[in-house]
Amino acid sequence: MVVLRTIPSIFLLGLFVASVSCTNANNGASPKGGDGPLASTTTEDTSPKTPEATTSPVAVPGTLDSRWNSTGMQTQSLNSLNEEAILAMAHGADGSILAAGYTTSDSTRKDFAIMRFLSNGQLDPAFGNAQTPGKVVTPVEFGNFIHDDVIHHIFVQQSGKIVVLGGSNLNTTGDAHNFVAIRYSVNGTVDSTFGTSGLTLTHFGPYNNVWAHAALSFKDDKFIIAGASGGSGGNCGYYSGIGLAKYLEDGALDSSFGQNGIFQDCINVSNLNPRIFAIDLQPSDGKLVLAGCSYSHYDTCGNAWGSTFVGARFHSNGTLDTSFGNNGVINATLGFPSGLGMRAVRVQSDGKLLMAGRNNAIAGASEIILARFAPDGKTLDTTFGQAGLLMTQVYSKGSRRIGIDLEGGTDKILITGSASPAGGLAVARYLSSGSLDSTFGTNGIVQISVPETTDSSGLFLLQDASNPVFYVGGQAQLPNNSSDFEILRFIK
Repeated sequence: MVVLRTIPSIFLLGLFVASVSCTNANNGASPKGGDGPLASTTTEDTSPKTPEATTSPVAVPGTLDSRWNSTGMQTQSLNSLNEEAILAMAHGADGSILAAGYTTSDSTRKDFAIMRFLSNGQLDPAFGNAQTPGKVVTPVEFGNFIHDDVIHHIFVQQSGKIVVLGGSNLNTTGDAHNFVAIRYSVNGTVDSTFGTSGLTLTHFGPYNNVWAHAALSFKDDKFIIAGASGGSGGNCGYYSGIGLAKYLEDGALDSSFGQNGIFQDCINVSNLNPRIFAIDLQPSDGKLVLAGCSYSHYDTCGNAWGSTFVGARFHSNGTLDTSFGNNGVINATLGFPSGLGMRAVRVQSDGKLLMAGRNNAIAGASEIILARFAPDGKTLDTTFGQAGLLMTQVYSKGSRRIGIDLEGGTDKILITGSASPAGGLAVARYLSSGSLDSTFGTNGIVQISVPETTDSSGLFLLQDASNPVFYVGGQAQLPNNSSDFEILRFIK
């Protein structure tokens, strides 16, 4: 049985990155009820929206936009004692914003959480129910097992319906994790015509875990979920490989992709355990570019045990593109001895590949690493930064989410992270060459002191093509060890 609810979270490293997720046979799981819908990246919902304030702010790039919630900032919670975080955002109709991630319902589980905000920054009362207006929470329940459910991507289909993609730790067959997709009506109720009773659950086989970390949606309403597959004696033994699943608009697996909609392989990397954390579409030919990391032992990517950067490219039919990198794969330290994990990828308008990650082999801090590769993934682009690399020091060593985004038409680069050990937000904008953009903030950098905000699970950036603004969402840490959804809107 699947149930919907809503929970938010926000803050620190990262810009909005489209995430990928997959769904498969439902294994008897079904979703019930829900207190609200959500909308996401590509299409618009049709619910009425409150008009945005018409007062024009001083158009200084990098300043908070006071037209949005009066301050340019919005923090919301479902429960003052919960851990809540934003891991994905999308545009709805008339300037509305969808924020999705997870909330903790108790000390042992996380649930899907979605919030929808009007163009003025207030919660949308047409989304969710009367008890929690503007908010929807959905726990994914299977049999007697209730585990962690996390959204990694949200988008709006052409019909206005809202689809969320992510993962759920469900004990379906052995110790298993699953890809999950749920579709909501415009008002936030679960759409029973999608998948099985509104839910698609994809499991790769007995004792073969799949961990969802990223997702991507297409203009034709199809979508992909990506992450790691293997462990517990599955196809990759006790180590992980790449797992991808592609779905049709209605939540069924797309049989034209991989093997019956699924790609699963233990790609050849020297450090074992490759995991994919980001995916982007190469518009020129529909190929899929993936970024993540590999690690030895049982450490997590990006920590100081020796993880390395992993990239890969796939044809649109789900086969590995062997013309990319080394037989389809990049596996490199990029000159960093340990703690390197890539968490974001963007394909530039010229086909070059921009990837972002972190290096934690620094006492008391970490660095955001930007690497730009030639379109074929074989070499770094030496015209960017220093020999193809750009390093930006941040202070949030625990922050695992890093994101990047490109400003349309210019390929300017936005990144975000922690501003100081005490908290706060830093946003930097770079020119395509890798130098700071002096027209943004102070010499290319903006620092915002956010009350009661220290560390976070991630910051995500969402740009607005029709309005010169961008949004940063994440997790606001509070003194009682709880956290809330938080969104800031900046002038671009």
